[in-house]
Amino acid sequence: KDALLAMTVGTGNVAVGTTALDALTTGTNNTAVGLNALGAATTAINNVAVGKDALLAMTVGTGNVAVGNTALDALTTGTDNVAVGLDALGAATTAIDNVAVGKDALLAMTVGINNVAVGKGAMAVLTTGTDNVAVGHSALDAATTGIDNVAIGSNALGACTIGTDNIAIGDDAMLAMTTGVSNVAIGGDALDAATISTNCVAIGKNAMGALTTGISSVAIGTSAMLVATIPTTTVAVGMQALDALTTGNGNTA
Repeated sequence: KDALLAMTVGTGNVAVGTTALDALTTGTNNTAVGLNALGAATTAINNVAVGKDALLAMTVGTGNVAVGNTALDALTTGTDNVAVGLDALGAATTAIDNVAVGKDALLAMTVGINNVAVGKGAMAVLTTGTDNVAVGHSALDAATTGIDNVAIGSNALGACTIGTDNIAIGDDAMLAMTTGVSNVAIGGDALDAATISTNCVAIGKNAMGALTTGISSVAIGTSAMLVATIPTTTVAVGMQALDALTTGNGNTA
């Protein structure tokens, strides 16, 4: 009922469902399947909306894909965004080149560019962000503002609220970090206790596992620098290297 109701000029458009694409006046190659899908679009090209209220509010857009009830439903103006899953990218009003796959992925983002969230709740509370990647259940799920962060693994960078240039790969890697700049954690539970750190590198399971605050320290190897809480300019290379150190400055092992 009322599908493609207002269209005056169009090519290759498909609308299935009550009021789907009902406001479109001029459009090309759009597909809307579901109640109210693409319901507000007046001018649109190459958009796909599948699910109730998918891409509901968009008035002008190109190359957007929304699959799932209320996916991308708040977007008014956007280009080349992909949202797959219930409420994925659900709050975005203006967005370019974002990908959200999974229920509540990138749920709260209002303005963003080049973000990728894959997994239930990935980057769920991010409101403004650029060039962030979160892959895994609840990865980067506490971040509200972020730039150039990478979190791969369940709960990776899970507590980070504001971060820049951090890389966390592995389940619970950099789990407790709230504010951090230019840190790297690769391995399950690597740097998982750190709350505030800068320029630290932890590679290996449990590497720097107890660190809470650190500056410019490097731990490479399983359990390297395992119990150190506040190291500065310290380097540990090898399995269990400096694993008994609690506090130190300028040590190398």
